[in-house]
Parts: sequence; structure tokens; C-alpha cells
Amino acid sequence: MPDGEVTNNPTPAPTAALAAMRQRSPSLWSPSDERSRSLLEARLADIAGTIRGLGVSEDLVAEGLGMAELARAYDAFESPRCDPLPGSFAVVVPSRATPNFLRSAPSPFIDAETARSLWEQMCPFVVDRYSTAEGEAGVVIGCPLWPIPDAEAHSSEATARTSRMLTDAIDFAARRFGARVIGLGSDLSTLAALPPPHEFIAQQGVALTAGLAGSSWLLSRVVSGLGVDLGDVGTLGMGPGGAIVLRGLLACEGVGTVHVFDNDRRRRVEVASQYSGFPRVRLAGSVTEVLSRCAVTVSTTTTLLDSDLDAVDLAGRWIVDHSPSPRVDPHPVESRGGRICWSIGQDGSPHRTATKQGGGAMSIDLDLRTAAPDHIWGWEAEAHAIALACDAADRTLSSMDPRDLPRIGALIAAMGTTVAPLQRFGELI
Repeated sequence: MPDGEVTNNPTPAPTAALAAMRQRSPSLWSPSDERSRSLLEARLADIAGTIRGLGVSEDLVAEGLGMAELARAYDAFESPRCDPLPGSFAVVVPSRATPNFLRSAPSPFIDAETARSLWEQMCPFVVDRYSTAEGEAGVVIGCPLWPIPDAEAHSSEATARTSRMLTDAIDFAARRFGARVIGLGSDLSTLAALPPPHEFIAQQGVALTAGLAGSSWLLSRVVSGLGVDLGDVGTLGMGPGGAIVLRGLLACEGVGTVHVFDNDRRRRVEVASQYSGFPRVRLAGSVTEVLSRCAVTVSTTTTLLDSDLDAVDLAGRWIVDHSPSPRVDPHPVESRGGRICWSIGQDGSPHRTATKQGGGAMSIDLDLRTAAPDHIWGWEAEAHAIALACDAADRTLSSMDPRDLPRIGALIAAMGTTVAPLQRFGELI
């Protein structure tokens, strides 16, 4: 391209130019545990200047970096005023998938390392809104997180950073929208007991729900409606969500033996001890054994199921991907004759107050999309029901307490939530 010529077509990620940029300004690009709008804007300006130097047009740079969206998100987060549409409830979801400037990594404009440096400075933001009726409304809040490598997942630094981001998102939901119930969506549910968010919630006087009971209630109804023999049902993963799923399956009509496996030996020992007197619970020796034996297998794991599928005849078998974030690729399952679905509900409330209507500050793909605006996840159904179908005393209900599971399920049913048409990755089956 001749010197000075400007193109409106995306160019390959200028990795070398961006690496040189970061080296020129180490103080600007060094890791920071503190979120700062001014630092984010300074980094964006540095990137924009570098990309323009490669011949990319001004308009394309601004659009590609999502500058207008970022400005709107920070304006809303920093505003001292309540939102014009206050929310009776809020659902906080992880935003590991990316807005315009992080649509893929590497993207046409920035590489993964630069993307992470930007994302760590992002504030919580509105992803979507629910329909409003009779003064009741809800909002979906994105909590900006970046995938943490397994080696760092349990470090004090990673825990502190995640806790801070989650607390900020909860604060945003309570302060800006006045939400009286805040639900944690997707894999944020496992963070409900972290001290900083837990203490903050207590100070704010709002109810925090982890969504595990609502998800388990919905899952049981999805499994019951698959129309297959439930004599042998499997479950993979025995973390907090998996333990509640097991309880739900044992109470599910028609389910015979539940075959359980977890890659963590400590959890396998705990299951063997806790259910030693339960003939309907059988500890399996591998993922393959569960998949081969059961007509329906529920996956609640946080690891991908890929090589485990290679040696299994999945013809006529169902996998219900109930993981906090989807972990089963449908293509290898379906190519082996199996079928895969998610556990998704449908809003049947009188005024459709759990139906999403759009209006988010940022165009985010959370990889949690459903096939229709009124199709909802169990954690959405739970927060919605606790906020609108019960009194203040009932807002102390806990997803983590098995004694509260029947009551939470009854509240969700009372709100009219039913099972949505079977689907996965936003597509009907």
C-alpha cells in the first residue's frame, strides 16, 4: 500500500506493532489490579495511534475498538443517579466473551495480550434488560472477567481480582438500579460465598442468590421430558452445582440409578462417603463409563468434553450440558449419533417480566444466548421468582441449602416458568 493511503478494510492483527507499542510505554501497559477509566482511555488512545499508523481509517479504528460503547458503559457506571428504569432484580453474568474490540483473539485490530490489558480496566455494564410491567423490571449486568489459566485459578491474586470485580458488579446493580434481589449467573454462582461479595451484600441489605436451585429445578424437568428410559442417568462433575443436580435427579420421577463421576479424586471420595447407604447412587470409574451406560448424562463439569467422546457409541443418547458455561461441543456428539441440549426455561409470567428486551450499553456475546428473548436460564428464573413471587422474609432463601430447594422450585413454578423447546447455542433442536 502506498505511503499515506488509508484503507477501510480490516488488516491482520498488527502483533509486532502492538508489542513495540507496549515496550515503548511500560508504565502505561504494566499489569494493574486497579480499574481506571483514565487508564483504559489512555491505552485505547495508544492503540488507536498505532493502528492509524498502519493505514487504518479513523472511523474503522473507533468502531473496531468499541470506543462509543465503552464510553456509554463507564458513563452509566460512574453516574450518581438512579437509572430511569430501576430494577426489581438483577442478574450478574460473567463477560469472558468479548465486545467489538475483543470479538476474537487475535482480532483484526489487537492481539490477545493487548486485549487482556484493556479488559482488566473495564467496568461492569448493562448487557440486557427484561420487560417492565407495573413498576417491576430486571436488568442483566456484565461482570468483566478474563479467563484465568488453571495454574492461577486458586491463587490469592486471582481470587482477590475476581472478588473485586464481582463486588463492583453487585454494587452497580444495587446502587444504579436499586435491585432488591441479585442473582449470580453462569459460573459466578460458585463465587457466592467469597467473603468480599458476601459481606458487601449483607451491608447493602439485598438478597443474593446463586441460581443453583433454579437451575436444578429446571434441569429435572428437562430430563423428565426427553422421552427416554431414565433407569440409568449419569452426572459428570460434583462441584457445588453438581451436588445439587444429584439431589434433584434423585427426586426426579422416573429416574432409577444415578451414575456419578468427577475427575477430582477428593470429590469422588466425598460422594462415596456421603452416599454409601444410597443404592440408587453409583460411583463410576470414568467419563466413558458414564456416557456408555446412561441414556441421559448431565454434564456439570468446568472442563471440555472432547477426547472422552472418542471411544463412546452415543447413538440414541442425550447429553444435557448443564455446566456453568457450555462445555460440550455438539458436533462430535451429533456425529456419533448422540444428541445434546441445554436446560433452558421459558418465561410464562403474567407480564413476561423475565423476557429480555435489549437495550444494553455494549454489544456482548456471552456465549449464553438462548433461542428466543423469553427463553431463560435457571439462574434467571430463580432471581426473577425470589424478587417478584415472595415476601421479604423469603428473600433469605439459599440456593446452597438443600432445605430451600423445594420452596425455590415452587416459587419459580408459581411465576409460570416452564421448559423451553430443546436447544443449544441459541438454536432449536
